[in-house]
Amino acid sequence: MAETQVEVKRMTLEEVKQLNPDEQPGELVRGVFVPMSRPTIKHGFVAAKVVFLLMRYLERNPIGQVICNDAGFVLEQQIGTLRGPDVSVILNERIPAEGLPDDWWEGAPDLAVEIVSRTQNAHELARKALDYLQAGTKMVWVVDPESKTVAVYTPPNQIRILCEDEVLDGGDVLPGFQIKVGDLFK
Repeated sequence: MAETQVEVKRMTLEEVKQLNPDEQPGELVRGVFVPMSRPTIKHGFVAAKVVFLLMRYLERNPIGQVICNDAGFVLEQQIGTLRGPDVSVILNERIPAEGLPDDWWEGAPDLAVEIVSRTQNAHELARKALDYLQAGTKMVWVVDPESKTVAVYTPPNQIRILCEDEVLDGGDVLPGFQIKVGDLFK
């Protein structure tokens, strides 16, 4: 039986910056460029719902900013790790006086939200969540529209799985934020 060779495309952060994200979206994971596919409609619906709920919370509690559309976060500069969560929050205390940069964010978001898509497997998402935590993210939500669950990752690599009848909260990152998991999918 012949072995299938997978081409590994090693790149630097600067080389990734030169790519057209509309032609070749992707992330840089420990110096390897990982192409990403376009999200499905269901994925986009759930991402929009999360953005709406976080925006509503942050309008009442102005402690941070919601970021979406896979905006880039440089999690590791030397070996090159650039991740783009579906949705994220950066707390105001970390935003410079001049505001959000017109570039990638140097460092991790305070909250990263990933929505499971049909092209991702559980191992990839767990690795991604751990990358965020190791870079300083305080909480990661992995939202699965198929199983209607949310996996909540918090330091030091703790995982809690919430079912649709359970309540997702913002922990120390977004105090007082609460939503029934099932409401994310309606």
